[in-house]
Amino acid sequence: MKELVKVFNSYLVSNTDVMSPEVKEIMANPEDRKKYLEAINTLKSKEAAEVKIKLSTKKEMTLTLNH
Repeated sequence: MKELVKVFNSYLVSNTDVMSPEVKEIMANPEDRKKYLEAINTLKSKEAAEVKIKLSTKKEMTLTLNH
């Protein structure tokens, strides 16, 4: 049984990366990460339908939450 659990867990726990390279870059920068997470929280709390942020790279993005 232990071996079955090990095989099952190794099959489910993969190295598949679910974050896009763009999100990885945002998360690597503390200032951008803070802006991004604050925007997500604003969307989750339904304070706004969309939130625009400007990253340290001067790139602007609009975040929306699809339900």
